[in-house]
Amino acid sequence: MTTSIARSAHTTSLHNGEIVEESDLGSMRRVTADNLPILKGLSIKRVLLNPGAMRTPHWHANANELTYCVSGTALVSILDDHSSFSTFIVTAGQMFHANSGSLHHIENIGADVAEFVIAFRSERPEDFGFGATLGAFSDAVLGNTYDLPSSDMAKIRRDTTDRKLAARIGDPDIPAAAYFNDPHRFDIEAQAPGLNYVSGNARFARDQFWPILTDMSMYSLRVAESGMREPHWHPVTAEMGYVHYGDA
Repeated sequence: MTTSIARSAHTTSLHNGEIVEESDLGSMRRVTADNLPILKGLSIKRVLLNPGAMRTPHWHANANELTYCVSGTALVSILDDHSSFSTFIVTAGQMFHANSGSLHHIENIGADVAEFVIAFRSERPEDFGFGATLGAFSDAVLGNTYDLPSSDMAKIRRDTTDRKLAARIGDPDIPAAAYFNDPHRFDIEAQAPGLNYVSGNARFARDQFWPILTDMSMYSLRVAESGMREPHWHPVTAEMGYVHYGDA
């Protein structure tokens, strides 16, 4: 028998969260402290990318990002401090991490919808779009930056509107290096469960297994129908949970 679940100040629906973007290319919904006031130092976003679509290059000025790929196949590119560039492929059950201030993009290179659940280390993360940033500067500034005549830049259509989702033109351009291991990526579902019982199991993405992490971690938890996660607490850590399927 299905019973109704009482909601509290601690819970809300991410699927019905605030709409950030919604089009034929996909959708973005989020839950921040504006929708769930109890949040502090954490927030969450769900991104759906249709085949051939991408989350355009952007960065977060005030939050590290921890992303879990629920379904699909995507190419991720990250430009870190000191011009350190990484590009890699993520599939269902894999994760990636982007530092605050790191320019990054996510591109669906598969035939199915790619779904991502993203945690941010801020209750109100700030997004800055690369395209909108370039649109704020004059032809002369951009021409000098690239050592080109300003007239070359005048041919590029641009403005300060942040296009969060965009369509890819043609087939995906996948560098050979994207198939190699990368420290930003972690295959959490390929890990042996750190906790494994008849009633359920848990896999860990934390710094002892994934050194790139600094102030965030993630547990992939499965609880059997007759099981439970026993009462517990984290003395110096806030916890934010997302139920992918089932009721808890």
